[in-house]
Amino acid sequence: MAAALTNLETVWPLALTLALVAGLRLGIDRWRSGIPEIDELAGANFELKLASLFEDLGYEVKLVATGRGDLVVEKDGRRAVVQAKAWPASSSGVAAVNKAAGARQFYNADEAIVVTTRGFKTPARKQAARKRVELWDRERLSEALQARATESREPDAS
Repeated sequence: MAAALTNLETVWPLALTLALVAGLRLGIDRWRSGIPEIDELAGANFELKLASLFEDLGYEVKLVATGRGDLVVEKDGRRAVVQAKAWPASSSGVAAVNKAAGARQFYNADEAIVVTTRGFKTPARKQAARKRVELWDRERLSEALQARATESREPDAS
């Protein structure tokens, strides 16, 4: 028992250091992702942030103010309509999915995407599957922001 305590006394500082480094790394990745900044945005500011993100991902972007979608993005001959939902609540619903599906038809787009700062309720996920609407929840949005941040930090190969 005494030997086990001695080993624990010598190992715990290393374990604590590793846990702190891992936690710090997660915090840095979250900060780089832009999620804390997005949590502060609402409405038109969120739409502008998404426009910037899609431009950085290589899309041609148009902000639309028709009440049918928020962005129309094009890349490689494919058009998508984007419905932006910066919700303070926990999740987005069926109405956002239906609006995106209708906007896809209105803009003659190939795809419809709903992007939210939170998540999606189960009925919204089912409706999205039925209407072929892509859902970007908080995690997917964070991945896109991190990809953009990574690309912007990489040196230019030219």
